[in-house]
Amino acid sequence: MYFIEKTTEFDKWFKKLNDLRAKAKILLRLQKLEIDEHFGDSEPIVDGIRELKINYAKGYRVYFK
Repeated sequence: MYFIEKTTEFDKWFKKLNDLRAKAKILLRLQKLEIDEHFGDSEPIVDGIRELKINYAKGYRVYFK
């Protein structure tokens, strides 16, 4: 099981996001990552940083380490 610690930058970005379905999909994806250790569509970027792709609407990216 993983523990996800959200940054203040993430919180600010997430609060500004107006699309409620996108918010739900992002939170669900993070929950799957935390509980089920299911990374899904993600790939390493550089120096241990990974990009989590959320394919909804225009597409969202969440970067994590």
